[in-house]
Amino acid sequence: MSIHRWRSLLALPMLLAVLAACSSPPESLPTPSPAKAAVDYAAMGTMIENKISSGSLSLSTIDAVLVSVDGETKLAHYRNGSKPEDALHVFSVTKSVASALIGIAIQEKIISGLDATLPELLPRYGKYLTTEEKSITLRQLMSMTAGFPAGEPGDKIDRAFERTDPIPAILTGGLDWPPGEVFSYSNPGSHLVSAVLREALVRADGDNPRTVLEYAREKLFDPLEIDSSGAQERRVSLGDPAYEVLTNFDWGTDAAGLHTACCLLRLRPADMIKIGELYLGGGVWHGKQILPAGWVQQTMTPSELSSQYGLMWWLDLDVHGHQMWVARGALGQVIAIAPEHRMVVVIGSVPTTDLATDPDAVWPLVNEVIVPALG
Repeated sequence: MSIHRWRSLLALPMLLAVLAACSSPPESLPTPSPAKAAVDYAAMGTMIENKISSGSLSLSTIDAVLVSVDGETKLAHYRNGSKPEDALHVFSVTKSVASALIGIAIQEKIISGLDATLPELLPRYGKYLTTEEKSITLRQLMSMTAGFPAGEPGDKIDRAFERTDPIPAILTGGLDWPPGEVFSYSNPGSHLVSAVLREALVRADGDNPRTVLEYAREKLFDPLEIDSSGAQERRVSLGDPAYEVLTNFDWGTDAAGLHTACCLLRLRPADMIKIGELYLGGGVWHGKQILPAGWVQQTMTPSELSSQYGLMWWLDLDVHGHQMWVARGALGQVIAIAPEHRMVVVIGSVPTTDLATDPDAVWPLVNEVIVPALG
């Protein structure tokens, strides 16, 4: 018998053993987990409406609830006769938009960085800076740890917006806290963030500087296909009720023509979804890198003084304990980003002369209805 024949006979038992093993059930392999059931977004819309109807009367001012998953809008629930093309005042969601612009400006090196101080950032206003204010950094302004007062409609800071330039009034108005010691949410401090961007544009552009809105169009709104045309860009008081009932895009200014970073931006709910999707994508939207790489992570890193706030974005948890990033505006304006679910939720509200939505009443729509429906 040839040596090749012997080899074949010796190999036969081994081959049979291998075939037997292959035919046996693979006991060591994990059992596949069942696929998640498809989300019924029509039912979700009904649950949202039921939650609004059974809640406080102020919830009736909610005009829109939108849900996007993996970059696709799955639910667009409009109420009170509102239409997709209607823009609304997003109040402090404006802060989160301003934060994006600052990140872009730092990447373009027209702002040196987050640790630059006010004397460097606002040299034109150097004579108004107190000794304490001279140590304030851009990071402290954006993380609400600079120590500036809150500022509410009708107070002395709001009245300063009536003047030719309110920045000196903000700087000479004093601090409530020493810089870097206390988290203190501040509209005047946020307005200084806009002043920082404007002064950077003046230095970069020379005799014909871009406005904050023009910069936003070029770097953010146009790339996101947000229609920002038709803005009147006029001075608006922080408490002007006439501004709330408009339906066009706009961004109000102070008396000196500076678009405020604290509020007064008007966006459509679908525009708000795009901003949320941009952050969900790490600064990339539809394949376009709009925000600097790493800026989203930096933005959503809490300061040492507040675990619930990053750089002009709120940090929250969903009902399952997963991280959520939230742009939150007064009277019921929300962009909530849930990275765990690849989801963006937008809520837009328009106050009436008699009713305004309690922001605390809005969050249960996200955390008690929408997130649980995703499984």
